[in-house]
Amino acid sequence: MRQLLTSHHKRMHTWTRYYCLVILYTVSIFAIAPICATFGSYIRAAHRNTTAQYVLHMEEDFYGLQIRSSLRSYLMFAIPMVPMSYICAYVGCAKIMIVFNFTSYCTVYFRLVALQLQYQTRTVPSDRDSIRTIVAIHQQALCCADLLETIVSPIMLMQIVLCVLMSSSMVLYFTFATMSGHMINVLLLFLVVSTETFGYCYLGTQLSMESARIAYAVYNGKWEQQPTEIAKHLQLILLRAQKPIGITAGKFCFINMEQFAKLLKTTYSVFILLRDLL
Repeated sequence: MRQLLTSHHKRMHTWTRYYCLVILYTVSIFAIAPICATFGSYIRAAHRNTTAQYVLHMEEDFYGLQIRSSLRSYLMFAIPMVPMSYICAYVGCAKIMIVFNFTSYCTVYFRLVALQLQYQTRTVPSDRDSIRTIVAIHQQALCCADLLETIVSPIMLMQIVLCVLMSSSMVLYFTFATMSGHMINVLLLFLVVSTETFGYCYLGTQLSMESARIAYAVYNGKWEQQPTEIAKHLQLILLRAQKPIGITAGKFCFINMEQFAKLLKTTYSVFILLRDLL
């Protein structure tokens, strides 16, 4: 169990670091690439006596400035946009990593209970004090899952709604837009939102599976051959393990891979509706 915790901590540290680096590179492309493309277009236009193309980070206006036709106005927009992009990426990345790590460690909590059950029920009769300890640890794991659910449930509801709305709008944009720096930025946003939602669904599935695995560990542990007192403790664990555990979106539905597939279908349906209306 010590080895499991150590390896899991190292793995989470590695994945967190890699994800932060990916986000850092992504936001760098998002913030700097349009400025570089604009300067390149401005220099070519000056040599060829043509009109420069000002590449925006997103299709937007900025306090009435002529950011699509004036280099000075464009710089007044682009220079504050760079640090704001990094700040938004930092806040979003911190939120994602907190939820990911909390969910992952809660999953490991249930995995430790299953491992302890497998180890302690190898012999008949099992150690009574150890089984009592496992019952207490399982209850703590359930309390941890309830606390996690209370914290992230509103966040997951907002995540699902925004994912459907943003993804369907971006897919609609892809069908009409041509390849440009603006389209690359929208594509980056689409990948970040989709990857984030996929990660939530994947970790929610892992949490539900590890919680349900405890029931299989009790069932395969020859609980019916144990003494009466130990069998009652194992039955209590079995009864608690039958309750579905996971992350929900505002108590409406569980966040898992099945729900992710439904999100894709819903996104496509909204896209078809928007395309027909336009």
